[in-house]
Amino acid sequence: MVLDLSLPGMTGLEFLAWAKGEPPETIPAIVVLTGSHIELNRALTEKLGAKAFFVKSPDVHQTSAMAKDLLLFNVPNYP
Repeated sequence: MVLDLSLPGMTGLEFLAWAKGEPPETIPAIVVLTGSHIELNRALTEKLGAKAFFVKSPDVHQTSAMAKDLLLFNVPNYP
């Protein structure tokens, strides 16, 4: 699952906190994709169980390379 930290109604951090309280087998691996460069957000997402943290770039070439990395990122599959 790809999660943005800026969501309407519930932040990505709130979602991660909720997901952490659910049975692990019911929640897929979560990768954060955000525009936030705030290191505290990276640390919090890791603490809340995100498998990776990617920052979007305003540069189309960098964003394209990041998207490729995201697509190739190896996270465990959950039933």
